[in-house]
Amino acid sequence: MNTYKKLFLILLLTISSISFSQSKKYILALSKGEKKVIVYDYKSLDTIAKIPVGEDPHEVVTSPDGSFAYVSKPLMNDKGHEIAVLNLKTLQPEKTIDTKPFFIPHGLVYLNDQLWFTAQGSKIIGVFDIKQNAVTAVFGTGQDFTHLLYVTPNGKRFYTTNVESGTLSIYEYLEIPPYMPPTGVLPANAKNRQEWRQTLVNVGIGAEDFDVSPGGKELWTARPDGHIMTVDL
Repeated sequence: MNTYKKLFLILLLTISSISFSQSKKYILALSKGEKKVIVYDYKSLDTIAKIPVGEDPHEVVTSPDGSFAYVSKPLMNDKGHEIAVLNLKTLQPEKTIDTKPFFIPHGLVYLNDQLWFTAQGSKIIGVFDIKQNAVTAVFGTGQDFTHLLYVTPNGKRFYTTNVESGTLSIYEYLEIPPYMPPTGVLPANAKNRQEWRQTLVNVGIGAEDFDVSPGGKELWTARPDGHIMTVDL
């Protein structure tokens, strides 16, 4: 397997900790072939460590302070239900997050002590609370192969591509007018409610990776037929 195939994803990481005499900068390279995260020194590019992560690693994100890295391991069918947690101070495996009953975790976002993940085998986005050590929220897309993920900094919107359905899910946390009862008359104390709503945008079969413009006005997603779709958010 050549270097391009082995080094699937590269991430620049700065670790600041009282256990170090000074801040350290690493480059993390996720090697699917070796089933490891390779840690390079940022300045010299020397290999510092190779941390085993297990079968089929795909995406990696880190906590803001650089203490931990999280690696999704999709596998297929009902075998994929794990996210590896790596300790970036000791450069050793820390533990494994089990996402069951949600299968094939893939896209990852870390925000405010919560690890958001797609579970493409279950057609959902899940939120794993790091402090509670549990999945605390689940959002269904109803779409096939819910794959990669972007969450806005305030946590009130997120986007995910549904590769085989050819759609983009736009989830928003909105204030909704009160539900109208069958009588057609609202109770005197009726109030607006806040809830998540999904909008689906057709972006074409195979749309997978994507990015969001600074300011969050546009989203670009690439298709394997050579087209890039621009979505007005």
